[in-house]
Amino acid sequence: MTAHRLSWSHLGTLLSIAVAAPLALAGCNVTLIGGGDTCEVDGAVYSPGDSFPASDGCNTCTCTEDGTVACTLMECVSSCTYEGVEYPAGASFPASDGCNTCTCDASGSGNVGCTKIACPSCVPGEEFFDGCNTCSCDEAGGLICTDRYCPPGCDYGGVTYAPGDSFPSDDGCNTCTCTADGGVACTERACVCDPESEWWRNYVTEDREICPLIDFVCPENTTHFQSDCGCGCEQDKSCPEFFNCMPPAECDAAALQARCPYSEIAY
Repeated sequence: MTAHRLSWSHLGTLLSIAVAAPLALAGCNVTLIGGGDTCEVDGAVYSPGDSFPASDGCNTCTCTEDGTVACTLMECVSSCTYEGVEYPAGASFPASDGCNTCTCDASGSGNVGCTKIACPSCVPGEEFFDGCNTCSCDEAGGLICTDRYCPPGCDYGGVTYAPGDSFPSDDGCNTCTCTADGGVACTERACVCDPESEWWRNYVTEDREICPLIDFVCPENTTHFQSDCGCGCEQDKSCPEFFNCMPPAECDAAALQARCPYSEIAY
């Protein structure tokens, strides 16, 4: 037998080759690199401690210190729930916005993926009037509107109304409308009034001719009114004439009085 002497340089070369040689452990291609193991799964290389999705789409795998792969064993669902409705894996269905499409993940993860296309803002052919301009919906779902000048609104009784709005007249029986040019048009029915019987009202004056000349502020939870009998403040029509707070009834008298200042409270 012929003896061969190995130099340190030869020995280093052999060690380098051994360290780089791949080994197969537990279904992973494990390569020893600098003293640590890695796992190769489906062409991807993971380091010890790395986690990655399992091929079933719902479990998770981890590369361990010895180069093996450990995976969770959860049961994969076969359906998805969307807006309270259950769909089978792989099924497609309309999104809640009415224009996109969603799909239940076929791998059984239970996840739902939806397209994200921009939805039209209106129904093609639809028309509407905003009180000043007229708009129509084109075939692409876009709005086409006239471009007339719109006044800021109508001021009536200290309240600003938009064109087209209707609201009670100060006389309590007619109805007014804010017109497109910023004016106020009211019906002109004859109103019957009787300050003595109108318990829900507090007349500041019973001379309607003076009403335009005086300035007054109504208490909280009351509004201004004007009728053929004068003008003043009135409370909400939902307030009763009397509150029965006689025992054993329990009432918050202060709160009732604040909400309905012209109603009477019986203790």
